[in-house]
Amino acid sequence: MNTFQSSFAQQSCERILLDKKKENLKGNILAAENIVIDRLLARKSELSDAYEELYYKLHKKLFGLDYFLNILICAAANSSPITKKEMALTIDSIFLINQKISDSADLLEKLLNERDILFKNTDLNNITSHPVCLLLIAGGQHNFLFKAYVQEKLLALNERYDRRYWPSISDLFREVSTDALNCSNNLVHALPVTSELSDYPSRSVFFNKFFAAIEHKKTLDNPPLPDEFRLTNRSLAALANCALDLAPEYKIDSNYMKQLHQVVS
Repeated sequence: MNTFQSSFAQQSCERILLDKKKENLKGNILAAENIVIDRLLARKSELSDAYEELYYKLHKKLFGLDYFLNILICAAANSSPITKKEMALTIDSIFLINQKISDSADLLEKLLNERDILFKNTDLNNITSHPVCLLLIAGGQHNFLFKAYVQEKLLALNERYDRRYWPSISDLFREVSTDALNCSNNLVHALPVTSELSDYPSRSVFFNKFFAAIEHKKTLDNPPLPDEFRLTNRSLAALANCALDLAPEYKIDSNYMKQLHQVVS
C-alpha cells in the first residue's frame, strides 16, 4: 500500500473504534471496552502496519473489520486480572460478609429454638413451622429445573417420612453458620501467593479468548471472517500490546507469537 492507502486503512479502523465507543457511551454500557478502545487510539502509532494488513485482508468482507476489532476489544476487556489491591479488598469483603452470615444464622437458630420451646410449653400448635421439605419446595418455585425434575420426588419423600426423620429449621441455620466460617477458612488455603498476582492483564487468557472467538466466527453461516483469514505474528503482537496496554517489559513480539502458535497447534 502507498502512503495514502495506509493512512486510509488506519482511519477506517479508528472510525470503527470511535463509533463503538460512541455507541457504548450513549447506552452507558461496557466501560471496560471503552478503556481498551482508548488504549488503541492512544497507541495508534504502533498499529499502522497492523491496521494496513487488517484492511487489506478484510475490507472486501462486509463488516469484516467491524467483527475483528470487536473481537479484539471484547477479548482484551475480559482479560484484565484482579490486581493485588483489588484482591485484598475482595478478600476483606468476603471475610466480613461470612462473619455477618454466621452471626445472623446463629441468631436465627437461637430464636427458632426459643420459639419451639414456647410452643411446647403451651397448648398452642406451631402453625408457622413447616417440614424442611416443604420449605425447600416453596423456595424452589422460581426454579424451572427444580419444579420439573426435583419437586415431585421431594414431595414423595416428604409423604413417606414424617417430621422425625428430617432436620429442624434451626439445624439448617446452624449449618449455614458453620458453612460461612468454613468458607473463610477454605479461602485462606485457596489464596494465590501474592507474588503470583499480576497487575497486568494475562496474555494467555487474552489469546485463548481472542483465538476462540475468531474461530467461532468462521463457523457461522456466511461468516464475517473468511476461513483463510490469518494475521502475521507481527500484527498480532502489536494489536495485543496496545489492546492490553502492556508496558515495555511485558511486550509481546513475533517470537512469542510463533511459540504460542506452536503450543496451540
